Amino acid sequence: MAAPIRLSTSLPPDEQSNGLLGNINTFVTRPGDPVLAVVELGTIRIVRDIALDYQVPVIGIHAIELACRSVSAASLRELMDLARQERIGARGLPFDADLIRGDGL
Repeated sequence: MAAPIRLSTSLPPDEQSNGLLGNINTFVTRPGDPVLAVVELGTIRIVRDIALDYQVPVIGIHAIELACRSVSAASLRELMDLARQERIGARGLPFDADLIRGDGL
C-alpha cells in the first residue's frame, strides 16, 4: 500500500506568492468552472504513523498562479496532460483537444 499524502489547507498569505488573492472574482462568478493553475509545492512537515509504520508527508503550496494572457489555460492543460502521460506511462491520442471540444473552430 502506498503511504497517503496530505495537503495543507494553508495558502501563501501575500499577493506576491498567492495568485488566487487577485482572482477571487473568478471563483465567485464562475463557481462550477475548473481553474487551471501552476503551483510550487513543498513538504512542510512529515507525520509518522507508528502503528502502520510509514511516514505521511504534508505538502504545502508555496506559490500559486492562475492561467493568464502569457500562459493560457490551453497551454497549462497541455502541460498537465504531458506530465500525466509521463507519470502513468501512457501516450495521448494525436489530436487537437480544442477542436474536439469545439474551442478551436
